[in-house]
Parts: sequence; C-alpha cells; structure tokens
Amino acid sequence: MVYSILILIFTFSIYPINKSSKMFIRNPIILLIIFLSITACGKQLHAHKANVINDDTYEASLSVQLDSIKCKVDGVNSNGEVSGHSMVGLDYYFNCEWKEGRRWHYTWEDTTNSGFSELGNLFKQNGMRLSSISTAPSMEDLKKLSVYIIVDPDDTMDTPKPNYIDSVSIENIVKWVGDGGFLMLLANDSANCEFKHLNNLSEKFGIHFNQDCQNKVNGKNFEMGKFEELPGHQIFAGVKKIYLKEISTLKLINQAEQVLKRGESTIMGFSKFGKGFVFAVGDPWIYNEYIDNRRLPKDFENNTAAKNLVKWILGLSGK
Repeated sequence: MVYSILILIFTFSIYPINKSSKMFIRNPIILLIIFLSITACGKQLHAHKANVINDDTYEASLSVQLDSIKCKVDGVNSNGEVSGHSMVGLDYYFNCEWKEGRRWHYTWEDTTNSGFSELGNLFKQNGMRLSSISTAPSMEDLKKLSVYIIVDPDDTMDTPKPNYIDSVSIENIVKWVGDGGFLMLLANDSANCEFKHLNNLSEKFGIHFNQDCQNKVNGKNFEMGKFEELPGHQIFAGVKKIYLKEISTLKLINQAEQVLKRGESTIMGFSKFGKGFVFAVGDPWIYNEYIDNRRLPKDFENNTAAKNLVKWILGLSGK
C-alpha cells in the first residue's frame, strides 16, 4: 500500500493540480496510473484484513490444540472429567519429611537411596503417570488415581507437626477402594512409623500392623535380611531371594489374605474390598536403596519382585 501511495504522489508532482483540469482528466496515462494505484491499495487492504482474520483463526486453533494437550497431560477431558485413570499417586502429606530445606524420604523425584524414583520408573514403563498427593486426599484427588501409595506415615520423631491419617481421609480412601482403587500401604518398623492412625485405616480392610520390628540386620550383613522360601504368588514369579529388614509384621482379619510369611508371622498381606484391593507390608521395601542392587548383592532379586508387583497391581486395577 505504501508503494501505491508513493506512485500517486509522484503522478501529481508531474501533473500538478493547477494545470488545466481538462488536460489532467483526459490524459489516458494519468488515468491508468490512478486506476492501478487505487486497485493495488484495495487489494492490499483486503489482504491485510484477511491476514488479521487468519491470525485470529490460527490463534484460536492453537488455543484448542493447547487445551487438548493440557487435557492429555492432566488426564482430564474438555468437560473437566477424569479420563483414563492411568495415574499412580504417592502420598506426600502423611509422610512429609524435610532435610536441608528439601523433601526427602520416599518421593518420586528423589534419585538417591532414600527415594522412590526407581519404583516410579517401573510404573512409567507400564504406561502409568506419576502424581504426588501433597494434601489430605479428597475424593477429587482420588478419582484421578487408579493406584494410591501411602508410605511410612510420620510421627513426632519425623516432623514436629505430623499430618495424621484423619477420619475424613479414611472415609474417602475406603470409598475410593470400594469403587475399584488399589491402595498400597508400605509402613515401617516400630521405631520409624506412626501406627495408631495407620491402623485406623488398614483395619477397615482387615489388616493390622503389629508395631514390632523383625528381621533386624547388622550393618552390611545382608544375608540376615534374606527371604528364600517364597510362595507361588505372582509377585515372586521367577524370584528366588528377596531382602527385607526391620519390618512390622501383620495380623490379618476377616477377608484379608496372606501373601508372604515367615514361621507364624505374616510379612505381606492382601485384601479385596468391594471392587478394589489393598496390599500391605510393614516396610518401605522397594525404595531405591534396595530395588536395583545399588547396595544389595546381585543374588537378591528385589528388582524383579518390584517389576512383578507393579504388573500384578496394574493387572488387578485393569491397567
């Protein structure tokens, strides 16, 4: 459009207005130049308007695409409904320990010995997304999950003001499991876990933590923590030897079943509740330190057992 205006200015400079109007109007060259200039201006204005419309359309299209991506990432469709249920949530509320200004002990992002990054990788390899639940679990939170893991709830030795498993949380979790959720409870030994409120939850599913400490291990004498007489459960398929140390044993009530025992002691338990399931063991067990042989001798197969556990959980939860 700028070029067209310049042409008009140039034309009028050659044939100024004070010349004979008849000569100006009747000159075919001048008329042609004016016609072409006006036509060019019109086309450019139309093109500019079209570009504005196209830009708006592109931005609208981009907005839709971004919404679609967000929905896919968040697992929520355009109506705000949870889709897929392909998410595993790890509790960051009942276990909320801090060290040197950062969260530690049994978190997804912790790649050191104290973290659950290796377990998280196993879930991701099986198509699951990871979520951290940093508040008391609401039904809105739980509806997004197919698996919910609570590990080593805090007492006052872990944090000055622990978040205990309260009655509202228990009500929500019980309903969620009954509707088809899979709850995994990984406790600890008597000196490192809050059991009163944990048992208020676990007993709803027929599982009681005895608040004891069995299978103590001295230093790096890992053989003291071995379990070799393993049952024919799917968790132990192809596994000859696993490691657990300093664990709370279980007492099973009503519908709960034994998964692993030693002598008269129940080490791992399982319960079917409504449409859902609960798995419990009195130890964090498959955190980084004891899952990938970074400390354990190679003949311990916690890693294989963890892979089997994840597949078993997802098989029961329909994933």
